[in-house]
Amino acid sequence: MLWKLAFRNVKKSYRDYLIYFLTLSFSVCLFYTFNSFESQKAVMVITKTQSEIMRSTGDIMHYLSILVAVILGFLILYASHYLIRRRKRELAVYMILGMDAKKTARLFTLETIIIGVLSLVIGLILGIFLSQIMSLITAQMFLAEVTQYRVFFSPEAFLLTIAAFCLIFLIMICFYQIVLRRYNLRSLLQAEAQNEKIMIRSIPVSIFLLIVSVLLLAYAYHTLLRDGFLYAALDPIMLLCGTIGTFLFFFSLSGFFLKLVQSCPSLYLRNLNAFTMRQLNASINSSFVSISIICLMLLLSIGAIASGISITQTINQDMKVYTPVDGTIQFYDYRSNEMNLDAYLKQQGIQSDRYFSDVQPIRSIASNDMKLTDLWQYMDQDVIDSKLEHIGAISVWFIPLSQYQAFQRQTHQKPLKLNHDEVYLGASDESITDALSTISHNTNSIPFHDQTLKLKTKKAGFFVPYNSADTEYSVYMIVNDDWLKEQESRDLEFSYSFHYYNVTFKKNVNVKPLRDLENRTFETLNEVSKENRIQFTMTEKDDVYQTKSQMSVTFSYVGMYLGIVFLLSSTVLLALHQLTLAEDNRQRYMILRKLGTEDKMINHSVCLQIAVYFLLPLALAIVHSYVGIKAVSEVISLLGKGDIFQSSLITAGIIAIIYISYFYAAYQSYRYILKNRSIQ
Repeated sequence: MLWKLAFRNVKKSYRDYLIYFLTLSFSVCLFYTFNSFESQKAVMVITKTQSEIMRSTGDIMHYLSILVAVILGFLILYASHYLIRRRKRELAVYMILGMDAKKTARLFTLETIIIGVLSLVIGLILGIFLSQIMSLITAQMFLAEVTQYRVFFSPEAFLLTIAAFCLIFLIMICFYQIVLRRYNLRSLLQAEAQNEKIMIRSIPVSIFLLIVSVLLLAYAYHTLLRDGFLYAALDPIMLLCGTIGTFLFFFSLSGFFLKLVQSCPSLYLRNLNAFTMRQLNASINSSFVSISIICLMLLLSIGAIASGISITQTINQDMKVYTPVDGTIQFYDYRSNEMNLDAYLKQQGIQSDRYFSDVQPIRSIASNDMKLTDLWQYMDQDVIDSKLEHIGAISVWFIPLSQYQAFQRQTHQKPLKLNHDEVYLGASDESITDALSTISHNTNSIPFHDQTLKLKTKKAGFFVPYNSADTEYSVYMIVNDDWLKEQESRDLEFSYSFHYYNVTFKKNVNVKPLRDLENRTFETLNEVSKENRIQFTMTEKDDVYQTKSQMSVTFSYVGMYLGIVFLLSSTVLLALHQLTLAEDNRQRYMILRKLGTEDKMINHSVCLQIAVYFLLPLALAIVHSYVGIKAVSEVISLLGKGDIFQSSLITAGIIAIIYISYFYAAYQSYRYILKNRSIQ
């Protein structure tokens, strides 16, 4: 009997359950998608190092899911509390008909099981589909190749999701047992008479508080942009001003929002706008605290998602520049003052052709007579002030054209061509590259001692001609081999040089012997004099990738995971608050219908009210986020050249999907409540 009644109730009240069902389904989908992270490697070609990164990041996702499960659990309990409030009259009818609290709790339990199973099925289907899309995003993060795509499934994530939500449902059942037994018939029948109190505020006071809130937010914004994100984020005064400013903004807005709309009669008196704006003003008035909290949660959501995505984009772009070849060996034999890698490896019992399919030497030479600051006189001053002040007098490295051409062939680029007295400028940082490109605005040549080098191109290049483990500031001059030999033969002071070999590893080769040799060489550095020292260090692309990618992928997924959870929580709170108001205000809409108001006008009023309520916290959160993202982008720029505003567009898409879904669900449920109650 109870099962039959439970099925009928779910079928009859599916609009009541719409927000609840949507929340459960989104939560299940989100939980499965991020916990299936490690299984995504089944569809991409990745290295052993990348596989280890995916495993460690997957472990972090599992641990983080404990926190997420707690947040989602509270969110689902909040939605359950709304359902109980929504159905108090129905509970009263059951009691009048003789159903005791125990049976009522059992009925709600059965309905929860029905909705829970349905949302689990739908959520898991959506999660499996979304995880396929996420695998393509992950492949892009890892710069991995997807040769032949196939649908994958994660049994571990599947079982973990079911276990987590079964536990949440069990807690909900206990919640029903406790809460429903506390109600009596009188409290249920009088529940609808309990309306929220509206606080009346003075208009001058509200305007004054609005000015104070704007000043506090302006101070917080100024501090954040002036001191930078890393310092300002730890400044309690800045955080306090931002938080108080947000609360005061909505508190003051609730005091003069209606007067602001009334100042435009053509808008205020159109259709049901007068009624709608009064409803909305009362809603903001009574819930400015929750709106402020939701605004701050949306700020965290936007910041976490946008920053997480941007970090990966930045580091991946950085990786392409700082690891252009499979490996770079820095080698020099101080005993014979020469660089002959092949001979040295043979002495150590290592055959080069067993490990390398291509080996190209490259030497960079520095001169005391050429620093970056020496080039400032040819650059635009505004660019120097904005991009170079923090860099200083770094060395300019001369590289022979023939060796740079060999590097270009290794990296599948079109080889550069230079005349005898031409130079090609380049740098390892785009800020320096932008500054070097302004030299052509003022001159077409650069003097070096008593000679002149003509610029090959107006725009400087952005490159590093060997693997580098760290992001660095370097300036390069690619010059003709004969020209460089002439300068060296004139005994000009070239202070020091670095000797590299760019190597291409053979497929599936084990480089452990080379690693062991590097370790042995490193251990003897402090035991011998510099004159008898041998320098042998190897920088593999895979090693650099392991260092940088683990941080970027972890930050991205943690940011997206927590960001979407906060976003989901915010929209659920907004939707449920509006549906609670629908219960409180249904009598007013009944009066409008009795006065002859068309359903079309009432629906428009409801749509406008919900839309403004949803957009208010989002609008201020976007302003907060714009300033925050601008500050965070300066931190991310330390990792490399990135575009956080591109990631902000992706964030906007995620917000739009969840926001529109809950807006539509809230709108449909609101209409159903008004229509259903009006009929009654």
